[in-house]
Amino acid sequence: MKNLLEHVAKRVFRFTYGSNPKGEGPQIRKKFAYFTPEDYYQASIVSILKKSDKWLDIGCGRDIFPDNQRLAKILTSRAQETVGVDPSPNVRDNKLLDRAYLGFADSVKEDNYYNLITLRMVAEHVADPDELVTQIDRIAANDAHVIVYTIYKWSPVSIITMLTPFWAHHAPKRFFWRTEERDTFPVEYKMNTKSQLNKIFSRRDFVNVSFMYLDDCRTLAKYKSTLYAELILRKFLNFFNLHYPELCILSIYRKNNKGQ
Repeated sequence: MKNLLEHVAKRVFRFTYGSNPKGEGPQIRKKFAYFTPEDYYQASIVSILKKSDKWLDIGCGRDIFPDNQRLAKILTSRAQETVGVDPSPNVRDNKLLDRAYLGFADSVKEDNYYNLITLRMVAEHVADPDELVTQIDRIAANDAHVIVYTIYKWSPVSIITMLTPFWAHHAPKRFFWRTEERDTFPVEYKMNTKSQLNKIFSRRDFVNVSFMYLDDCRTLAKYKSTLYAELILRKFLNFFNLHYPELCILSIYRKNNKGQ
């Protein structure tokens, strides 16, 4: 699965930025053959989503892919149905959904229904992981895939947010990533390591089919010089089979057929 996702991530990058990217950031990333965690997350959906699938995006907010609207439109058109659920009213601004639920996963009414369930940068906010996965088990069809894309608990940014009050979180996010205050939420980090995720999902008989640590060289990507520095450091560390300190997780689970 890892090799497949690496190959598809390259295709996602070319689709998004073209063979000869125009922006400085994509040009630099291409030079270093670096694909972001977001590229890999999008690649995982490209690889799994089929035309007959019903897709539920948990915590989807205003956008399926905030930085890739064109691909989001293609994939939501491919799915038989695309549904979103989010406790934030932001979900009402998501134009690509066929239906939207305002609330948590227990607000979703359909049982044994969805073939693909995605959680993009949501797991770090979940206060009750067991309840969430119980609801995912209820609404997921047999053989459904669940994709969890989130920040690694022991990354520098995660540690800083754990040690600082919530009111202080938005200012650095706005500076580095130009996020809006309504897109900043409290963090829990109860589903942000491999062991945490596997333990929670295995209780409901979900099988892990792929797990990846993804180097996240986007913290200082706002400036050309610091992006170069991040990618040079990553290349040096990777030479010794070490990861860049800032990491994301991409974990994919499959629901077992009941009674088998």
